[in-house]
Amino acid sequence: MNTLKDCILCSAENRWFDCWNLWIQTSQNYFNPESFRLNLNNCIQSLRTITWILQKSKSKIPYFDKWYGKWQVKMKSDPILKWAVDARNTIVKEGDLIIHSKARIAIIENWFTPPIFELDVPPFSNTNDFEKILSKRLSVKQLSLDGLLRVERRWVDSKLPKNELLDALAHTFEFLSEIILDAHESVLSAEDVKKCSWYHVYKPQHKEIHSSMSSIDWNRTIWIDLKSNEIVHVEEKKHKISKKSLKKAKERYSNCLESIIKIKESRGLIEEAKVFFKMAKEILIKDGHHSPIAILGYPNREQRLCPLKFDDRTEKKLVIYKLANIIKSTEATSLILINEVWVAPENNFKLTPNSMESSERLEALTLFAIDAKGNEYHCGIVFEKKDNKIIFKEESEFNFKKYNINMLSPIKAVWKLK
Repeated sequence: MNTLKDCILCSAENRWFDCWNLWIQTSQNYFNPESFRLNLNNCIQSLRTITWILQKSKSKIPYFDKWYGKWQVKMKSDPILKWAVDARNTIVKEGDLIIHSKARIAIIENWFTPPIFELDVPPFSNTNDFEKILSKRLSVKQLSLDGLLRVERRWVDSKLPKNELLDALAHTFEFLSEIILDAHESVLSAEDVKKCSWYHVYKPQHKEIHSSMSSIDWNRTIWIDLKSNEIVHVEEKKHKISKKSLKKAKERYSNCLESIIKIKESRGLIEEAKVFFKMAKEILIKDGHHSPIAILGYPNREQRLCPLKFDDRTEKKLVIYKLANIIKSTEATSLILINEVWVAPENNFKLTPNSMESSERLEALTLFAIDAKGNEYHCGIVFEKKDNKIIFKEESEFNFKKYNINMLSPIKAVWKLK
C-alpha cells in the first residue's frame, strides 16, 4: 500500500503496516535462523514505536491524555506487552535476545491425533541439520513407516519461556491495532474517520488478519516423507481467469449452469453437496476425468475453490492437514471434497484403504461434505470408461454415523477447538 496521508494518525497507521510486513517476513524466515533473528529484532523495535508516534499526535486530538491513560493502564497489566517493551530495550542497548529453539515432533501414519515428543534443537541449526538430530531419536522402524514426520519448530525467549515468539508478536500487534482502531472511533471526528483509508481497510478485515496471525503452525512446520527422507510441500494450483477462458468454460460446461444456480439457492450442507455432486458427474462425462477439488464455505455464503494435487497417500495426508490449517486461520464453516478414487468391490459400495492393491479395483467419483455444526454427508458412484465414454453404475449415499471417514479427523479437530 502507498504511504497513507489522509488521516491525523497516518504516521501511526504507516508504522502499523511496517509492523505487519515485518511480522510476515519473520514468519516466512522461521527456518532460516539468521534472517529470523534480523526480522524479529526489527519487528519488536517497530512495534514499540507505534505508541510513541501516537503520543506525538496528541496535540491534534482533543482529550487525548484522558483517552490514552486508560490504554496505558491496560498495557502495564499485560505481561506480553511488558515483555515487548523490555525486549526492545535489550535489543537496542545490549544486543540480541537470548532465544531458544525447540522442536515438537509427531509421526503421522494415520488420521488420528499422533503422539508428540519434544526436544531441544540448537538455536541456529538449519533445516538440513534436522535429519541428523532426528535420526538419533527415532528408531529404524519409525523412520521406515509409510507416513509423514511433522516437525514444528518453536522459538522462545528466555524471559518469556511459555510463549512462542511469533505468538507474542501477534498478540502485541493485535493490542496496538485495537488502540489505533479505538482512537478512530473514540477521539477522532466523524469527518476525520470518513477520510481515513486505513480505517476502512482494517475495520472489515481485522478479524481475519488476526486469525491468520494466531494460526501460524503451518509456517513453523516442515513435513518429511519418512520413506524418502525428503521435505514435502503442498503444491498450490493458481489459475488466472481471463474473460476469454471464462467464456470458453461457460460454453464447455453449459450443462452445469442450472447446477450453479441451484447451489446459490440451496439450503444447508447436504442439499448443496448433492448439487455439487450432480455437477461433478457432468464434468466427469464432459472431460473424462475429475481433478480433486475442495470447496470451502463461509458464513456470508461465499465459497473458495481449492484445486488439489496429490500423487500418493503421503501427499494426500499433507493436503488434508493444509486444508485443516486454512480452516483454522479463516472463518470457513464447511468443506466439500470431490475426488476420483479406486475402490474394491464389496457387498455394499465402500471405500477401502487397500483398494489400490485389489485385482478387481474399480474407479469411483466421491464427495465428502462436513461443516462446523457436525453435519456430514458422503456419496459416491462407481464408473467405467468404455469407448471414450463414462458409464455410471449405481449411486450410493452414506450415513457418516455408520461409516466414519477417518480422513476428515484433522478437519473435525480444528472445528472442535474453535
